[in-house]
Amino acid sequence: MAGWLAARLRAFDESATRGLSLFAFNFAIPVFLLRTVARTELPPHPDWGFVFAYFGGAFAIFALGAVAATVRPQRGGARHLRHRRLLLQHHDPGHPDRTARLR
Repeated sequence: MAGWLAARLRAFDESATRGLSLFAFNFAIPVFLLRTVARTELPPHPDWGFVFAYFGGAFAIFALGAVAATVRPQRGGARHLRHRRLLLQHHDPGHPDRTARLR
């Protein structure tokens, strides 16, 4: 909430915001998570039903996504990317390919 409020009130300029974000995501959060995991006391006898249900569900969703990604055809493949590139060239007068054609 404090971060959102600081951004909303423009308490930091753009470069400070980028530096703070890089620090938080690349250093502070991983250190915090590692410290939390290191201090966590595991129960002597874990509830294996809970563990298998959690990781079984996670694996099922992963497998479903992997199958869907291989079975469903890609959105036009390379032809789609070429078409998008041509659209970008057409609509952006400063695009490198378009300026090369104009010279």
